Amino acid sequence: AWSAVSACGEARALRASALALAAYGSGDDGSGGRGAPDVGDGVRLLQGNLLSADFGGMTHAYCASLCFDDELLARLGNKLTTEAPRLRSLASLRRLPRGCLPGFHVTGELEAEMSWTGPRGARVFLYGRG
Repeated sequence: AWSAVSACGEARALRASALALAAYGSGDDGSGGRGAPDVGDGVRLLQGNLLSADFGGMTHAYCASLCFDDELLARLGNKLTTEAPRLRSLASLRRLPRGCLPGFHVTGELEAEMSWTGPRGARVFLYGRG
């Protein structure tokens, strides 16, 4: 999937939108943070308190959870389970504690380049519902 996104140029647009997030204005999205501009066809980046955000319409999520402890990961798993009924896929930099995301299973792992890793990448855990 990432190869397809990269090949069609969407990856560059997503990266540019993510970089613009820090400089974005003060539009409040209700989560106590700032909403980012839409980056295309239903993709929206948010900056704010993860546990206060509205997950109702979320279908796919990426969580840069490298510095999250198990308690926060468990709270996130509970929130996703109860407040994101449309969620189908989750990518996380840390493996979620066993049992904190009922109805989901690990679908794979991959190495993805991060700003701090360079090409060697960091492990990303992939989860799917069902």
